[in-house]
Amino acid sequence: MTLVAQSPDTAAVRDAARRIAPYIRRTPTERSAPISELAGRDVFLKLENLQRTGAFKIRGALNAILQLDPAARASGVITASAGNHGQGVAFAAKLVGVPACVVLPHGVPIAKLVAIQRTGAETVLADGGYEGAHESALRIAAERRMRYVPAFDDDEVIAGQGTVALEVLEDADVDTIVVPVGGGGLVAGIAVAVSDRTPRPRIVGVQADGASAFAASFEQGRVVERDAATIADGIAVRRPASRTLRIASPALDDIVTVSDEAIARAIVLLIERQKLVAEGAGAAAIAAILEGNG
Repeated sequence: MTLVAQSPDTAAVRDAARRIAPYIRRTPTERSAPISELAGRDVFLKLENLQRTGAFKIRGALNAILQLDPAARASGVITASAGNHGQGVAFAAKLVGVPACVVLPHGVPIAKLVAIQRTGAETVLADGGYEGAHESALRIAAERRMRYVPAFDDDEVIAGQGTVALEVLEDADVDTIVVPVGGGGLVAGIAVAVSDRTPRPRIVGVQADGASAFAASFEQGRVVERDAATIADGIAVRRPASRTLRIASPALDDIVTVSDEAIARAIVLLIERQKLVAEGAGAAAIAAILEGNG
């Protein structure tokens, strides 16, 4: 592996934590008795399902939006997303008082469309799946001079996501952090956040068998594109960013994949034994731990 990590640094993550603190929920990090029993070791859950919008994505969105100058804020922000990132950008923009536009692919679940519209953000539907939505968003951003907020390919977004790890390490004594991986924004942020810790916790990334582009890229030391077909749509990314791969790779101790069946079992386990509702992306980390790969 010849990839060398660059910006952001740990100071950027700490600055992000201070910047976004007034706007987010500081979610709990709790030991799970049933999962610890099944895994044979202490397992702590970082409950970002209790975050505003129900996912960690608002952290990176807020960190990016809060650093805009007044002229950029007046022009507004735009992104392309069919899921949590779009909701995160829309809600973050509402909190800060910035106009927002989210471009979504035709066929997006109506519940996700409505959730974004309820924030007051403009929504645009585009043909061509996510790629078509992305291209449309970039075109609109250029036409309106709006700031495009990527889902993961952005230093400010990565630093914001890394604040998750700062809270985990404040709340629990952990030697390993198991991270669901899609495009790599969260794992890159966590890699940066823990990089100055001694001892540094191990970082294990988790992908779905049917959406393993980051794992393949990590193994080959270059960006690799793969099909993405999994029930864990939050990590169903066909191609990671070179930025996230470069930042995360030096700190990743391992990256594993799990089946959709294992993810489904983890979702049910969290409901039945932990009384928690988690989407497939988050449950993927539990699936890996229960298979002994965390």
